[in-house]
Amino acid sequence: VTNQYLTLANEALNDSVQVFHNGLKGRHLIDYTLSVVSNVTRITFASHYATGGADELASADVLEIYYSTKV
Repeated sequence: VTNQYLTLANEALNDSVQVFHNGLKGRHLIDYTLSVVSNVTRITFASHYATGGADELASADVLEIYYSTKV
């Protein structure tokens, strides 16, 4: 993830986003932040997940995102 963020397909419900990096659950506001851009949720990687961090995202890593959407 070279641009340091990932855009979801929809706007996620508050507190519903869960991010897993190589099977380990990320921590909101520590490993990533959330924002809404053009009615979709954006996950911006920070701290350990950001470029240069201890758990920097790499092409072979598995990133799983779970979230609920508005009806």
